[in-house]
Amino acid sequence: MKLMQRGPTSVRVTAASLLVFFVATVCPGVVLIPAALAAARQDLDRAQDLYDFAEFQQSLDLVTVLIDGGQLTETEARDAYVLRARNAIGLGLADQAKDDFCQAYRLDQTWKPDPVIFPQEEVDVFNTAIAGCQLTQVKPAESDDGK
Repeated sequence: MKLMQRGPTSVRVTAASLLVFFVATVCPGVVLIPAALAAARQDLDRAQDLYDFAEFQQSLDLVTVLIDGGQLTETEARDAYVLRARNAIGLGLADQAKDDFCQAYRLDQTWKPDPVIFPQEEVDVFNTAIAGCQLTQVKPAESDDGK
């Protein structure tokens, strides 16, 4: 009977407390999401370190797992595609590098490799890639006469 006499504020506080308790006990994975995102950034940094030490295949494998995992932010995905392209160039896989540079360019058309930091070969492959890169899929227009 006392519950009925409480004001709307105490009912809201009780409901909010029960909701927090429910989420904490039934959905503990919600707490792990920021940790997973931080782990993805750490793995991307580790892949960059592997690239810096010319461990191209290991870096390429790690970046591919990150890209396929789909847990990267848009900026991290762009960086991952760029790093995968750079590794591909180091391994002599120019076609894969062009595809990855094109994918990075689709994600961020303002990004370009800094010629002071990037080797000239990588800048050249990037420029070649974006010259032939289709940004959107164009569907053929249908005619009005139904043919």
